[in-house]
Amino acid sequence: MPFGFENIWLQHHDFKRMIRNSWVTHNGDGGPIFRFMGKLMKVKEEIKKWNVEVFGQLGKKKMDIIRELKNLDEMEANNNWSDYHKQMRKDKNSELNHTLMLENKTTRQKMKVQWLKEGDENSKFFHRTLSARRNKAMIKKLKMEDNSFTKDEDTIVNNIVGYFYDLYAKDSNQQCELHGI
Repeated sequence: MPFGFENIWLQHHDFKRMIRNSWVTHNGDGGPIFRFMGKLMKVKEEIKKWNVEVFGQLGKKKMDIIRELKNLDEMEANNNWSDYHKQMRKDKNSELNHTLMLENKTTRQKMKVQWLKEGDENSKFFHRTLSARRNKAMIKKLKMEDNSFTKDEDTIVNNIVGYFYDLYAKDSNQQCELHGI
């Protein structure tokens, strides 16, 4: 399995110390290049162990926290609730937010790597990504003045054009005064 560096490691307070300790404690045998390679292999091994200990599997961790929060919700619904449980829910919500942030950063890093590998080519991945962006940016329905919604493309276009026409094209009696500037 290839070794991949995770940017989230740099944000952990213990990361640099762990690297320094694993580098210093390994002396190795042979010439300078063999000692250097031995140190790199030792650091890689230590990072892998440290990653599992500190971050574990973020997806599993997230699901465990969500399960614990659901249990707390059930306890509250059954009136089996105390200040201790309130604090526990607050702590679990904070832990969930932190886990989601780490998971998001990891996913974004992996997507950037995938984009760099495949995105510059005229590939299926490239076109799928562009289509997804285009679909996300598309206005699919519009709320009308009477609070109803329309999905008709011509109606959407006419309403948007009309809105901006009214906003910018008509003569406005309002004048902007810049006194004291």
